[in-house]
Amino acid sequence: MTGPLYQFFIDDHRRLEELLNQAVAAPGRIHLSAYDAFRRGLLKHISVEEKVLLPAAQLARDGEILPMAVKLRLDHAALAALLVPPPSEPFWKIIIGLKRRPRVCMIFVNR
Repeated sequence: MTGPLYQFFIDDHRRLEELLNQAVAAPGRIHLSAYDAFRRGLLKHISVEEKVLLPAAQLARDGEILPMAVKLRLDHAALAALLVPPPSEPFWKIIIGLKRRPRVCMIFVNR
């Protein structure tokens, strides 16, 4: 799959992954400026997925809601909730576990 929307999300996932790696690079310590950039970037990314990607997926599917849209929205809500308190080791373990999951937002045009 190619195209500007696809490439935007691929690039942004890589950027967020790099920020996450920078934030947790030092064992037992969180690099706060990298964390702040990761947090802001992830919240923006979630917003774009909610406001652009999911509606575009529905439009591309002739109005049919993407089957995984409900799961994505639940994941987005959970991630946003995790970003409210100050960062902690349990938080990073959850985020790192999530980043290992497939990037399902990239397959929205497949039926």
